[in-house]
Amino acid sequence: MGSEYTQVRKQWRAVDTVADLERLWTRERFERSEDVERALRVLEMAIRVDGWPAVRERARPLLNEHRILHAQLVELAMRALEQDDADFFEAITQALRERSMGNYFRFWFAFFSTKHSARGETMFRRHLGTIDDAAVVKYRRWIRRIFRKLRFRCRSDRERALGHIAFAMYPEYRKGAYRSEAFDHWVECHAVASKVPKTLGGKPVTKAKHAELFAEAAAKVGEWSVVEGVRTSNGIPRTLAYLDAMARHMSDTELRRALRAFDGLLRTADHKKASQRVVDCAAYVGERLQRMDVSLDEWAKLLPYFAAPVLVRTCEGILEEKLDAATVELPGNPILVLPNTLDARAFRAALVASYLLFHRSDDGALYRVDGPMAVRATLPRSPLLPHGPGAIPSALRYPREPDSPHRMGFDLFRAYLPEAATRTTSTPASVPGMVWALRHHLHRRATVDGAARADDVPVLFFTETPDDELRAALEVHLGMFATCVLVRFDQPWHEPLLEGAVHVHAPTDPAALLACVGERVDVVAEAVGAFEARRASVDAALRPLRGVAAPHVQFERHA
Repeated sequence: MGSEYTQVRKQWRAVDTVADLERLWTRERFERSEDVERALRVLEMAIRVDGWPAVRERARPLLNEHRILHAQLVELAMRALEQDDADFFEAITQALRERSMGNYFRFWFAFFSTKHSARGETMFRRHLGTIDDAAVVKYRRWIRRIFRKLRFRCRSDRERALGHIAFAMYPEYRKGAYRSEAFDHWVECHAVASKVPKTLGGKPVTKAKHAELFAEAAAKVGEWSVVEGVRTSNGIPRTLAYLDAMARHMSDTELRRALRAFDGLLRTADHKKASQRVVDCAAYVGERLQRMDVSLDEWAKLLPYFAAPVLVRTCEGILEEKLDAATVELPGNPILVLPNTLDARAFRAALVASYLLFHRSDDGALYRVDGPMAVRATLPRSPLLPHGPGAIPSALRYPREPDSPHRMGFDLFRAYLPEAATRTTSTPASVPGMVWALRHHLHRRATVDGAARADDVPVLFFTETPDDELRAALEVHLGMFATCVLVRFDQPWHEPLLEGAVHVHAPTDPAALLACVGERVDVVAEAVGAFEARRASVDAALRPLRGVAAPHVQFERHA
């Protein structure tokens, strides 16, 4: 009991509401009820301790920089109404409308679900008059939920037409006084989808022909996410004609979400007998992807799901440019030990950053830890082993140079990111597996190099602080190096894990992680320079490893 109390007390010994609120608003993800409860507790504590004016002033800069998550903007708006702060409420709702209209309507639904407010209904009615008709079509389900919650009474012709669209009362809309081009296209799209045309012989047209006719009406609506629901509910197939027509009206986000659909229909784009529509559609999608401003880790996440050669080449080309442009600063040879227990976002950031550090080093190593003695290793290629230590190629498979300098990184992304995508939370890492990986590298130095290297810098990723016994094992093995970098994503280090180590708390983003490590380059370089003073003792400790078997690890094969 005393140990548990001590650990909790150390975590709460320095409560900083400013830091807690900024960390909550910029990076917290609400995937569990416990996270929501903790977030509400932090905000309530900040209001009670510092007061609402202080919380509002802290929120304004982050609000202007769009660094507060949508869920927290909703909670701030609710608190602004409670505190009778109309100006700040308008600023928050305006930010919600600019960033995410869906979260804007979700806020109103959450507010009216909590309590009915005549002042809130008046404000909502005023806002509703300024919302574009196309946005009404896209978020009609949220409007319908809000209307039902309020028992909303339509007073103007536009409000009545809006109610007809929200409640799918299309015959009544045709008879209404308010007519809108966006509403007209939406009603026409529904009519084409629900009624199958007939041929001159009186027979229903084929599904492919129906999809082509529906594509013309859907293109007028111009919202992929909206017409997809109409298509699926009416059993219309997703043909190339439909995708080709809608691609011109998709936003960048919608196009990335639809890439799996394009991938299934563009696999023959390189074939000599491919139709002109397939070739043109593939060219258009490739051009759109090249122009998108998407982060490096997002492209790495998309790569494993492509099978069409044209999309594979496009994604690999974009990844290659971004990997070459990434800034990496860490002296020496990083020895990366990555646990395969991080949640999807953290593991993706750690894997991409680890590969960049490994790729820029001369003689580093990349270990992925699955269990106490389940370790997979990636070591540098050599002219004698062009596919890595795990594969001995035949004489006919010695390439002069790889087709891409980042082929090894592409293989790693395809191998591990789909599996990690299913993990929503981080689980405790296997510290014995980390020790096993470090021991393998030390055995490699003892037998191959014959001595320790001053520029070897282990980089380890942790999900929680290990207990005393495991910490002692880490101290022994990490003591054989000049220094090490210990990284955590979920929470900062409340106390040093090891004396002399570089402790880093980084966001779940590869660029931010590399920037946090780069800020400590001077400390790492100083420790590397001071290693010569204890080199003799380290070499003496490594010498007995030459007479024992190497720790078993599974080498990655990169063909």
